[in-house]
Amino acid sequence: MDAIKRNLPGWSLARDSPRPKKKQGWECPVPTVEDWEDYKKWKEEQGVKEELPPAPQVFLADMELLFFKDPDVQLPWIHRLKCELPRRVGRLSGELPVKASYIGFGTHDDPEHFELFKTAMAQIGVVLCRQIKHPPNRFELAHLEQSDLVLVSGGDRKRLWETLGTDCGTSAVAEHVKWRYLQGAVIIAVGEAMSILGHKSWYALGGERGLVPFAGWKIFPHVVASEEEGVDLEDMVETMGGAGVVILGIYKGCGMIFNKDGLVEPVRGMIQEYRWDWQTKSVKHALLCGPPRSTGLICPLYAAMKRQEGEADDSELADVFAYALTQEEEQEE
Repeated sequence: MDAIKRNLPGWSLARDSPRPKKKQGWECPVPTVEDWEDYKKWKEEQGVKEELPPAPQVFLADMELLFFKDPDVQLPWIHRLKCELPRRVGRLSGELPVKASYIGFGTHDDPEHFELFKTAMAQIGVVLCRQIKHPPNRFELAHLEQSDLVLVSGGDRKRLWETLGTDCGTSAVAEHVKWRYLQGAVIIAVGEAMSILGHKSWYALGGERGLVPFAGWKIFPHVVASEEEGVDLEDMVETMGGAGVVILGIYKGCGMIFNKDGLVEPVRGMIQEYRWDWQTKSVKHALLCGPPRSTGLICPLYAAMKRQEGEADDSELADVFAYALTQEEEQEE
């Protein structure tokens, strides 16, 4: 027993020699050119990570797109979300099941919207769904901390500001959602909740008393809103401050994906961009068009299939866009 030197639970062996002292600065080796080059490379990689989003952000004008079926591929569009879900591998049981959370503070925790969310998630095999109510209990927060997909529903804008706003105080649910997003969870914003992911959002005072802007979560660089709210988004640019404000308008039944590579992908329709021009002191319009029809679903499915087969190599996935239409085919379309 004395010959075996090991630490057992509850006790530890005494040291045979004193603990080594930490080296002083003058005792450390002199940095070399190679060390400086490695540091610059590491610093550049960290800058790229901070600029690019850690996970996709999905903006939907309404829940209709979750049940939309692509006429060419004959698959529900929600499979596009399944391709973006992070994979969690357990130690013994293999791949762990996906957990999803639904936040419906803007609709006063309406159970009908949650049932609609569960029906949509069942199409892609996600059954561990839970509604986060206001105020949330510890079990709901624990489920939210482990969620791979979080959907924030719209509704009353003032109610969203009171429960999820972070400019006048802290919101436990908002901080948990942002933390999960930074860990790779997919965030889906529907309707009025789309603007709360950006730098600014607003709520109406009622009548002709105007609008009250407030700070959003700032995980999206611009402001996203629905064109069906009955608000002139062109005038909203000036109301939100003018210079530096960019509003993206999404039509009914359409959506937008902010991908991990930093590109904005319109879904099922075009997106209106309203941007303040400081030279003419007016609002400029632009149309953002999506990829060729059905490629927004086929390409991610192909990449996900290769990832599951263990062939997720950048060089091998270079032919993903081989499914895209050529210029001649686009003209025919």
